Amino acid sequence: MKELDKTAGLDSPFLQVGRSGKTSTEKRGPKWEFLSSHVARKTFVSISLERGMRYEVVMSFTGHKSFKTMKKYIALKEKGRKEDVERVWG
Repeated sequence: MKELDKTAGLDSPFLQVGRSGKTSTEKRGPKWEFLSSHVARKTFVSISLERGMRYEVVMSFTGHKSFKTMKKYIALKEKGRKEDVERVWG
């Protein structure tokens, strides 16, 4: 997968910031070095839900057996939260 990402030109600079307890870490490199199947799966789940796909359908593609296990892949965006509140409660 990394070879595909590299070939696709995903070489813009990227900064990964992590935290373990009280220690924070930073790692820099081309974007393709940070991509993985886990990142692709998380992106697919988040964007599919954001675009209105039902979670049951997403789960049928990802193979998750329960919403609880799929939940860790969901990147909830503040913009989406505000839009949902506005849509429902006007």
